Amino acid sequence: MKTLNELNFTEHYIVLDDDKTIYAREYPRNGPTIFLLHGFPDNIQLYDYLIPELAAKFHIIAFDFLGWHKSSKPDAYSYSAADQRNELGAVIDYFHADHLWLVAHDASGPPAINFALDNPDRVAKLVLLNTYYSKMPTTRKPEAIWMFSTPIIRVVTGWVARTFKSINRFTYYRQVGKFIKNKIRRNELIPQLYQSFSDSKNFRAFLKLNEDLDSAVYKNTMRVSEMKKIGNKAHIIFGAEDPYLNVGVAKSFYEILPCSTLTLIEHAGHYVQVDQPEQVAESLIALL
Repeated sequence: MKTLNELNFTEHYIVLDDDKTIYAREYPRNGPTIFLLHGFPDNIQLYDYLIPELAAKFHIIAFDFLGWHKSSKPDAYSYSAADQRNELGAVIDYFHADHLWLVAHDASGPPAINFALDNPDRVAKLVLLNTYYSKMPTTRKPEAIWMFSTPIIRVVTGWVARTFKSINRFTYYRQVGKFIKNKIRRNELIPQLYQSFSDSKNFRAFLKLNEDLDSAVYKNTMRVSEMKKIGNKAHIIFGAEDPYLNVGVAKSFYEILPCSTLTLIEHAGHYVQVDQPEQVAESLIALL
């Protein structure tokens, strides 16, 4: 198996309008088209360990949502879950993809699920990795997400984070460090992710997505009854040691997606694709 650095890829810059360009990487066509979607506070680097495991079997496309990493960061933009749903649709249209697979993690779960609900004939597989969608009884917000998404409190924490960079860095390393069980990969990946996250415009996207979080979950809860339309296309693969988007959340998805499959991966936390990429890949390849 080739390493990530040995894999060939094509870079794409997908222009939505004058100040909105999405950065994407496309790997050679070796099977079904699979889109790898990141959450927050991260970017496509989250899949650096998984992509080599999948490259021989899939046509892989990974991209950064607007506001993150190598995509543009427009000033007058709301950075909401609804915006991300539209961005995902634009990327899929750009690649003329049908019968596609969506792999969604964390904050990309809502746009991926809503795209699948709106376009059932285009999505062949919907894979959910430690993500969220609607109100679920065991969901627990990470501490930093709670601080930045709770009204009034987020005003104070946003000001502190923008003003005191050392506190912002400490909070990021501490919080994201909890997401990764594998110590070696934690030490490799977090500095890379933080380098991008610390950009002031990237941080604005983080704040905006947090402001939208509770509203988006409420709106999605109103669509839960529609999720039966996804049928047997849904596959839930969760790291079993995530204290936030936890096993209870995985089981809630399994209940509202009655024809889905459920896989819990041991020794993996919130970033299941970082902790156990081999097992995630094995689960995906088994679906071919």
